[in-house]
Amino acid sequence: MAILFIDLDRFKPVNDELGHEVRDRILIESAKRMRGVLRRVDCLARYGGDEFVVLLEDVGSAVNALQIGEKLLEAIREPFIMDSEAIGIGASIGIVLYPHHGKEAAQILGMADRALYDAKRTRGCAVLFGENAG
Repeated sequence: MAILFIDLDRFKPVNDELGHEVRDRILIESAKRMRGVLRRVDCLARYGGDEFVVLLEDVGSAVNALQIGEKLLEAIREPFIMDSEAIGIGASIGIVLYPHHGKEAAQILGMADRALYDAKRTRGCAVLFGENAG
C-alpha cells in the first residue's frame, strides 16, 4: 500500500487574490480531478488547507505509486477555468510505502511529510521517501 501526501502549489496567491469562493471551487475541482485518476478502491481525503492524502491499496510497487503520482500531477496542472479566467496551479507529492517505510501511522505520515517537503523544493513533482527530488 502507498500513502501520497499532496500539496497544491501556488494556491495561497489564488486564495489571497481571488477570494474564498474561487479557492473553494478550485479545491472541489482538484478533488474531482484526482478522484478521476484513482481507482474505486483508493481513498482520497482532504487533510487540511490545500493538502490531500491518498491511500493506494495493492499498489504493487514504488514504480506504480510514482506513476499514479505523476497522473495526479498532470490532472492538477491542467488550468482551472473560473469565470472565463484560466487559473494555473500545480501540486507536489510525497510518497511512502507501507510496510516498507514503517508500520505506525504517525511514523508513516511523518515520512510522507518529509517526502512532500523534498518534492516542494523542486515543485511539481512526486518524490518517494528516501529519494531526492532534484
